[in-house]
Amino acid sequence: MTERRGHELEGWTRTAYDERIPELNSCVVGLRRDLDAVRAGLTQLYSSGVVEGMSTR
Repeated sequence: MTERRGHELEGWTRTAYDERIPELNSCVVGLRRDLDAVRAGLTQLYSSGVVEGMSTR
């Protein structure tokens, strides 16, 4: 995640889904629901992680 390789996300999700592990497939389906946002989170330099952590305390 720290290497900003969001462009590899689609290939990773395809490979992970093909493993046919129910828990992993469930995760992949969730990621695919908002693939653009997930890809941006793995690509952009900016993060709202600190703010999100504070609001969920």
